[in-house]
Amino acid sequence: MQSANSNYVKALVSTSKKDYNASEEALDGLVEDLETIKAKYAENPPAVYATDEKWPDTLDEALTIAKSSREYLRKNDIEAAHEALEPMRDLFLELHRRNGINLMGDRLTDFHTIMEIAVDATNENDTVSVVTLIPELEIRWEAVASAEPPETADENYEASLGAVELKIHELETAATLNDAEETKKVAEEMRQAFALVFVKYGVVIA
Repeated sequence: MQSANSNYVKALVSTSKKDYNASEEALDGLVEDLETIKAKYAENPPAVYATDEKWPDTLDEALTIAKSSREYLRKNDIEAAHEALEPMRDLFLELHRRNGINLMGDRLTDFHTIMEIAVDATNENDTVSVVTLIPELEIRWEAVASAEPPETADENYEASLGAVELKIHELETAATLNDAEETKKVAEEMRQAFALVFVKYGVVIA
C-alpha cells in the first residue's frame, strides 16, 4: 500500500496547490494502485485485516473516493477534487481503529480535524472560538509528538513537529489578544507547518 499512500499524499498536495498536471498524475496512480490492491487483497486481506468484515467495503469506498476526485479534476474543478480526497483520511482511520492499529498518521488525521475547525473560526474573525480550541489542539498535537516515529522519520522530524507546536502557541497568543488579523495569519502558518509534516511523514493508506 506504500505506493497508494504516496500517490494519495501527492494528490492532496498537488490539488491544494492547484497543480493540474501533478494532480492528474497522482490521481491516475492512486486509482491504479487501489485497483491493484482490490484485485489482489479484497478476498485475501493482509493478516492484520483478516478478521475485518468491512475490509472489502473499505477498499470499494477508497476506490470510489479516488475516482470521484479524478472525475472532478477532469471537469477542471480542482478545488472539488481536493475536497473529494479528504474522506480518505477518516476511512482509513476507522479501519485502523477497528483493528487496533495506531499510526502516527492517524494522530495527524485527528489533529487535522480540529485544526480545520480553528482555521474556519479565524476566517470568521472568531478569536473567542479559537481560544477555546487551543487546549484540544495541544492535546492532539502532543499525541502526534508522543507517537512512535514513522519509518520516514529523519534528522528533521523533531524540528518539523516543533514548528507546528510553536504555531499553536502563537495562535493562542494572537487569539487571546483578540487580534483577528494576526490570528488568521498564524492559523495559515500553522496549517502550512502541518502540511510539511504530513507530506513528509504522514501515512493514511496502510
